[in-house]
Amino acid sequence: MNLVISGPSGAGKGLIIKNLQMGGFFKKSISYTTRNMRDDEINGVNYHFVTKDDFFALQRGKFFFEIVEYGNNFYGIPNKNISKLNSMDNTVFDLVPTSGINIKNNFYNTCLVYVLPPNEEVLRIRRGNRGDNRIIYDIEQLEYAKKYYDYLLINDDINQTMKELYNVISVFKNNSFTYKKEFVDNYFNEAKVRKLVK
Repeated sequence: MNLVISGPSGAGKGLIIKNLQMGGFFKKSISYTTRNMRDDEINGVNYHFVTKDDFFALQRGKFFFEIVEYGNNFYGIPNKNISKLNSMDNTVFDLVPTSGINIKNNFYNTCLVYVLPPNEEVLRIRRGNRGDNRIIYDIEQLEYAKKYYDYLLINDDINQTMKELYNVISVFKNNSFTYKKEFVDNYFNEAKVRKLVK
């Protein structure tokens, strides 16, 4: 399955994804970004950190499946990561909702999860010096999540959040209704239809 974790900066997505990776069940799709690397991040593990010139050179070479601008920085999903999404591997993404929706539109075995802290005050504390200039963009993205995302997690306690997330994953993997659109789209193939109408 493909799992997209979305939410505003400061929601705790990084720690959630790190815990998923430590469990050994998910591999992270590592995006490219032009933002500065934080003290606790590792190049090639959290993101591929590149200059804007290098990023746009990759873009011109059709290296990316999709790019987005967030907080005056650019993020790109490499095409090579997307080419594996129909495999049996479990892949987790850290994406804004518009990108997550695009992944699900192309790959039905994708679960979209939006993460929020318990309230805006906690969010502002967690954001720290990342600033509030992104808040308008976050609100816009939240509107997409409200309309299209499968689940919302309130990340107040990381241990409880992980328990709830593993429950979400279990339900998604085992729910026969998860793939209903593809099931219905392919229910009657042409041969069956010909037999029915004779």
